Amino acid sequence: MCRVRQSLAICLVAGAVCHGKLQAQILPFQSYVVRDGLVSNYVTALCQDSRGYIWIGTDNGISVYDGTEFKTFTTTDGLPNLFITTIVEQRGKPGAMWIGTIAGGIVKFDGETFSSISVGDNSVGALHEDINGTLWCSTRDHVFRVKNDSAAVSENIPGGGYDIQSVGDSVVVFLGRTEVLLYHLQKRTVQKHLLGFAKNGFTSSMLIDTDGTIWMVASTRRLGRIGRDGISFRQLPITFVLSENIPSRIIDDGGGTLWVTLPEGILRVDKATGASTIIREPGKPHTILSGPIILDREENVWIGTTADGLLKLTDQRILYVPIDPVSVGSFNLAAASDAHGHVWISTSSGLWEVFRSNSGEWKKYQHYTKPRASGILVDPMGRLWELETAKNQYHFYTITSRENAPSTLGKIGSISASTFERGTTPGYTFTVDNKNHGWFTVHPIGLVEIDIQTKRALRQFKPADGLLDDLPRALLADRKGNVWSGTWTTGLNVLQPGADTFRTVSEFAGLPGSGVRSLHEDREGTLWIGTRYNGIVRYDGVKFTGLSIEDGLLSNAVWCIAETDQRIWCGTDVGMESVRKATGTLL
Repeated sequence: MCRVRQSLAICLVAGAVCHGKLQAQILPFQSYVVRDGLVSNYVTALCQDSRGYIWIGTDNGISVYDGTEFKTFTTTDGLPNLFITTIVEQRGKPGAMWIGTIAGGIVKFDGETFSSISVGDNSVGALHEDINGTLWCSTRDHVFRVKNDSAAVSENIPGGGYDIQSVGDSVVVFLGRTEVLLYHLQKRTVQKHLLGFAKNGFTSSMLIDTDGTIWMVASTRRLGRIGRDGISFRQLPITFVLSENIPSRIIDDGGGTLWVTLPEGILRVDKATGASTIIREPGKPHTILSGPIILDREENVWIGTTADGLLKLTDQRILYVPIDPVSVGSFNLAAASDAHGHVWISTSSGLWEVFRSNSGEWKKYQHYTKPRASGILVDPMGRLWELETAKNQYHFYTITSRENAPSTLGKIGSISASTFERGTTPGYTFTVDNKNHGWFTVHPIGLVEIDIQTKRALRQFKPADGLLDDLPRALLADRKGNVWSGTWTTGLNVLQPGADTFRTVSEFAGLPGSGVRSLHEDREGTLWIGTRYNGIVRYDGVKFTGLSIEDGLLSNAVWCIAETDQRIWCGTDVGMESVRKATGTLL
């Protein structure tokens, strides 16, 4: 598909522990409908403004989504007509919008009030503002130029029914059903190109990518491309139908894949190869019926449907790698990523490495075939650790990365649980700090600190040393030297640098007794705590704040945590959800 962030891949693998196998799935849509505050379930237009708000045009007015709630505009607020066809933001005016309607002409919103501009029959199909501030409007019969709120028919562009976009700051492109017109702004000249379709062939919309290449999909199941080398078409290896009544819209996901809305779902096409798939909303294969689609700045895909409201697909850049079931009992140690971006996964059939080749293809390699490890970890020194429960041993290796090939592993040594005390067995989790000390949970002691170089036990911690009276379920040694220990049922405790005893974290009401299932320190040094019954808790070094079902979280059980640039990802009982890393609030 496209780029995969390794930390997200780890969260996906860890989440799979709860559900068995890691396998390809139908992509998970989140739906917004009237009961959520949307003004109508028939969505006709989408636009994200420069402030990040999502504008949703419908057959019953406009809804604006700020990430938390919907604000509605209808005729009582000044709209001349409720049926919205298109929405674009005015250049240089954040939150000021141009709005196309059926029978209501062009609507201008200045941030506070609505005003109307009449254009022919007042049924607007497309709007586009060029670099000079001229607004181009296409109706069924004409193209209008709007300047200073005054509209006039453009004599340069005959007819109507065009999709309109710009190539850079010099060319405005008008795409008709069977032709494309290139209007050069400086010369004020038009170049016309017939698309060469067979009888009854047509296209309805286009996408202009960052390279200035024009892309379109034709009803003849062909992918069209207009670039510096002219017009070309590629036959697509998949059967689909374009809607003639509701234009199929196109976006580029930034990773080389086009997304096209169809009556039956979403067509995804690789721009380089033409490889194609169709994805559908689970359980509702015929409800998209073409319509608008956008990619927001946080890489969510938003899709408008004709009957089921607004669909949101969070972070579509997820890669599913089919492998064997993840090792039972590995908990947060199901997978790890190294400094080269390779992902290591512990499965029932052995150790797998997932890496990206020079061509961009993701590959997998099985390092051994026996189900040995029940947990793996890449430590701050870049070494790979595995817990072999059958022998009660922790093995650790150097990782030598190779270009376009699997890494090689060099075994450094092993640490046996008997090093801690005769008769002990490994617990659920372990970690390594930046001082080359290992922290291992073991039965029946509790927690042991080991000098990895000498393999000597430095300290042992039991309930008498402040450790909660429950074996640790999640461990984290943060960059400041704190060691955090979360337990199955009794909460969270921490060993601060220089201290000899753990203290219970009680500053947040939900932590004691909530049961900790995952711990993660993000790149900014913020601690994230996944609980079994109280959602996710964020600690910025000063205060603890929580997010639960009451705040809109999918589930209060957060089994694993990972991060991307701006998000924290939560693996829950009912799916994955992301929150804003900077604030700990829902997206």
